[in-house]
Amino acid sequence: MDLSIVVLSWNTKDLTKQCLKSIYDNVKDVAFETIVVDNGSSDGSAEMVAREFPQVKLVRNSENLGFTKGNNRGFKESGGEYVLFLNSDTIIPPVDFSPGLPRSVPGAAQSQLRKMVDKMRGDKSIGMLTPKLIYPDGEFQDEYYRKLPSITQTFWVYLAPLNKLTHKIKFLRRRFLSDLDSNKSCYADDFNIPGAAPLMSREAHEKIGGRDENIFYWLEDVDLCWSLEKAGYKLYYLADATIIHLGGQSNAMWEDLRKMLDFRRGYVYVFRKHKGKFQGFIIKWMFILNALLLVLPVFVIGLFVKQYRGKAKVFWQFVLEFSKD
Repeated sequence: MDLSIVVLSWNTKDLTKQCLKSIYDNVKDVAFETIVVDNGSSDGSAEMVAREFPQVKLVRNSENLGFTKGNNRGFKESGGEYVLFLNSDTIIPPVDFSPGLPRSVPGAAQSQLRKMVDKMRGDKSIGMLTPKLIYPDGEFQDEYYRKLPSITQTFWVYLAPLNKLTHKIKFLRRRFLSDLDSNKSCYADDFNIPGAAPLMSREAHEKIGGRDENIFYWLEDVDLCWSLEKAGYKLYYLADATIIHLGGQSNAMWEDLRKMLDFRRGYVYVFRKHKGKFQGFIIKWMFILNALLLVLPVFVIGLFVKQYRGKAKVFWQFVLEFSKD
């Protein structure tokens, strides 16, 4: 079998249905199987899959095992030479799809997934490949193809208020976020392969032992990139293949203590694993000092601006919790 498609679902019934429909409607030239891993959904996602897509291999988890464990379980159920890990908020466009246009136009002769499989089959040095991810309106999702992190990049991208400047000033954005030409295929030597739709060879996935299950969600894509590079594989961006990704919305990181902790714990863990304890230590204290610097001004602003009330408390709780790790 050419391809196994693993779709991880957690309380995304409508999105999962849309994703699966796009697969079966628009992929006709690849021998594939589809595995849906339901991470303990309570919205009827698993029941919908069983009822409306009986050809899908459904794996039901009794609880939310997280992104890495869920995808690893899907891989164990797969049998394809290549494995595509799809987020449930993705859509496979039709063969004649043209990004940026209001509707599909004649042209391409292959499905998006056929192009991806053929590229990896033709270049055995590639361990993981990403298509071009776009929004439904055709806009390229450049924020997902960020430079692989370093201490300097972390300083400019994740620490407030510098992160605001980095996103707004073109020079800083290209230097620390992304300078990828979305219309040109290339090896991903210095930027991240996003986790929304990566295609991996079975050999590469098995060689690195799958995804690191110490990571619940955040930074697992960076960990995959560094693990594959250490194992001698190359990463690749295929501009000729397109997948629509509905994500990219703000997740209210700064208002949610749990998300702040999970993201930064994952960040520090990945740095310690791949760059050593010293760099992990520096990254950890960069995050702590940044939160401390924000506590007082955010508290004062909150006295006058309602939407800032409570944020200072979140920052302080973050410092107390994160410093214990």
